[in-house]
Amino acid sequence: MGDTVLFSPNTKDAAGNAVNPSFVGGGSIIKQPDIFPIFPGVGWPGTGDISVAKIMSAVNSLVAGPYLDGLKQYGYIGPAQVRDPRIDTQPYQAGLSPLVPGVNQAANYSGAINGYITGLLQNDEIPNVDDNHDLIVMVFLDQNNQFPEKMDAKGNITPSFSGANEAIEYFELLDDNTRFEGAWIITSGRSLAQVMQTFAHELVEAITDPFNSGWRQTNPPPTSGQDQLADVCNQAGTVGGVPVVAYWSDADLACIIPAQVSTRSIWLTENLVSSSPFDGPAKVGFVDLGTFCARGFFDYVERTYANHIVVTAEFEGYEQPLVVWTINGGPVPLGGGTIEVAATWELQPPTLPASNKSPTQGSVDGTSPKPPIALLNVGFNGWSANSSKLDIFVGPGQGNAVLTVTAQVSELFDDPSVGGRGHTIRKAIIPVDHKNEEIAWGDAYNQAKQQCDDIHRLGRDLSGALGVPKPGDPPDLVTLITRAIRDQSARRKNLLLEAANHVTASRPELADLLIGLAQRTN
Repeated sequence: MGDTVLFSPNTKDAAGNAVNPSFVGGGSIIKQPDIFPIFPGVGWPGTGDISVAKIMSAVNSLVAGPYLDGLKQYGYIGPAQVRDPRIDTQPYQAGLSPLVPGVNQAANYSGAINGYITGLLQNDEIPNVDDNHDLIVMVFLDQNNQFPEKMDAKGNITPSFSGANEAIEYFELLDDNTRFEGAWIITSGRSLAQVMQTFAHELVEAITDPFNSGWRQTNPPPTSGQDQLADVCNQAGTVGGVPVVAYWSDADLACIIPAQVSTRSIWLTENLVSSSPFDGPAKVGFVDLGTFCARGFFDYVERTYANHIVVTAEFEGYEQPLVVWTINGGPVPLGGGTIEVAATWELQPPTLPASNKSPTQGSVDGTSPKPPIALLNVGFNGWSANSSKLDIFVGPGQGNAVLTVTAQVSELFDDPSVGGRGHTIRKAIIPVDHKNEEIAWGDAYNQAKQQCDDIHRLGRDLSGALGVPKPGDPPDLVTLITRAIRDQSARRKNLLLEAANHVTASRPELADLLIGLAQRTN
């Protein structure tokens, strides 16, 4: 059936606790429905959404899709076929009884429609009706027929049913009785979505309980006239773009809306759209690069970036996708806004006061402590039926922040307030980590750092760093240089200069490195 949506039923026991309903069946079922839409009244063919053309388009889409597949557990085989509509533009109104306590005007419509359909039978105006027990006549009342109401014993008036289904049986003396299912649907004051939801409801019940001998609710005891498969559900949804309602599935022990065949899924991508650096004032910091390396003052700036990042969620298989975004577990406001996230800063090096020969301790260059948060400005720059885009702006002047961006998508109608079980929820997570702040050193520091790295690399793997022998190399090159670098005695400077002298011709860059190291050796 595809990726079916599940809902909890609206049934409760005598104590008011939610329970699953019980149904009995095994009697009549319409296996291959033959649907005959009829539109009586001067209001047809109608205008706008409430027109024969729009209703028929939606009816044909519904029966061609997977919506009825959940009924196969009850004996439905399918497919359902839809006849060309009969449009009867003669004046027609199903009269309503005056409202008094205990009156339900929907019963007037049921009686009137039964009589109207019987009249068509008597005039041979329903084709292919004899022995056709798969026939379902669907009567769409025009907008001149008002919505029925009901009055309780206290005189309170409330809307009644928007449609109903019932058996139509016509006595024939010399033949089997003509027997099929009929239904009527109110259009007055209603949207196309509401009309189609009523159609879906009545179609399911006409298929599974024709002739009052199909699937009926037994427990908890149902309200009179509310004991068919769709009565315990009625949550609204969409299938193939057509509004429908849920119906009970014994196989799932849930109300269901069978969806399109495709499986719902979501995935995320992120893109750094722009990154603009902003440098603070030039500063000088004291750095000790460690043993055998430079120690002294170097120029630097603190650099922050204005980053614009777009995270795109793409999803498929959804009718009415609802996307919820979070960043580091915090919700992203629907209209965008500002979000705080944890941040870190690269420390500025200490300065060296003129009165002291060692770096100061404590505060960093006399500046205030950096805030442990970064402020993100977020918003949405694109939306479609299959994607949603989240804009993230951070900086300048913000610390480094590692973001975990999550997008959750679900069907809009998979709503917990009406029993939605979150069956359609899918999540995708993506890390977003771009540099927002750094200490940017000048050329002198970078050269000293590179030289220091070269020295340490030589010390770790001298033979690998030197590579293949070159013409003019001394025969004991590795031993000569290793001894000079690793020596910690007073002879170390002379050993480094001697090693440099031996490789000046064959390896001038190595000679410069050794000379520089000798100059920094006390």
